[in-house]
Amino acid sequence: MPDLSAMSMSSSRAPEEVDEHEGGEDEEEGNPEKLLEGVNQMLGGGRDGQESSLVNAIGTLLFSAPVLYPFSFATQLIQLGYEASPPTRQYSAIFRRHMYYYPGIFGYMRAIVRKDGYSVLYTGVYARLLGQAVTIAAHRLIKPHVISLVNKLPLSVVDDSNGNVPDTEENVNTPRSILIKGIKDFLSHVVAKSLIQVVVHPFEVVAVRSAAQYIGRESEYSTMFGSFREIYAQEGFSGFYVGFVPTILGHMCHSAIQCAIWTSFELLVLKLSTSWSKACVRLLELPTTMYFPRSYSYPFTLISRTMMVNNCGMAAWMPPQFPVFTSWRDCYSYLRSTGNLYRGSVVLLPRFAKGSNNY
Repeated sequence: MPDLSAMSMSSSRAPEEVDEHEGGEDEEEGNPEKLLEGVNQMLGGGRDGQESSLVNAIGTLLFSAPVLYPFSFATQLIQLGYEASPPTRQYSAIFRRHMYYYPGIFGYMRAIVRKDGYSVLYTGVYARLLGQAVTIAAHRLIKPHVISLVNKLPLSVVDDSNGNVPDTEENVNTPRSILIKGIKDFLSHVVAKSLIQVVVHPFEVVAVRSAAQYIGRESEYSTMFGSFREIYAQEGFSGFYVGFVPTILGHMCHSAIQCAIWTSFELLVLKLSTSWSKACVRLLELPTTMYFPRSYSYPFTLISRTMMVNNCGMAAWMPPQFPVFTSWRDCYSYLRSTGNLYRGSVVLLPRFAKGSNNY
């Protein structure tokens, strides 16, 4: 969800201040980066404050899990193509005829509870919490160093009539400085997210498989250590990084679009002369920066999660129930050909049932 506090920031904010999760898993499951940033702002700087912010961020994550995880669990199952109940026939005011729809996420969870009980909504919760805690810690440790290294690149110095001036918002505000800042933000985002993903990806694989085993009522991934042992025994070390490539591509796509939009808005504001026109542009900046990067990078999130369960040994993800993909490109082609490339991107409202007799 967008951080409403970001709307009050100054016009020089970078796109990293409105960054969201991914790849994918990002939006519908909460963003550990934004959670940590919010806590950091409340606690302030200093090493003691930074350590406290890490503890408080993880504590907030644990406190919110009972409320948020059922939504994450249901979203994962929808993304993987599992429907808890058959579609129902409803009247569409737009098309002016009866059509078949799958329920939204609340009806989806209600169907699961009626079938197997409330506790099923917390299948795989420990793996997900541990993965998000590792994400918060890795983000806190890695990203500041990456930003520091990127800021030392030759792009950080420009020449003007007074000599060399550091290319920062405090010293220069020109089209060239805005473009350089956009490039640096893109590089820092991609490098930091890639390094963090190397650390947290095995936990994401375990979390997705722990939730997915509900479909076949299996138990191979019921415990954290048992899951790691099962993956290593069946697939080797490479099993911990299935779906890694589309995840990184999703991060790159998301960061590129986000930085491009931010740079475009900053250049537009620089050209405007009246305060009211700048305010109107600022009102459009946040929703645009939040919506378009997620929309265009979402297919990579879906492909990554599909590959995490591809040919993993669970009955629900083996032929003939589910095709086996040799690479993420095969998965992309399959999802695109079946019209499911954005499956699970919108879960709050009832979803159109493809393949049903709607005409």
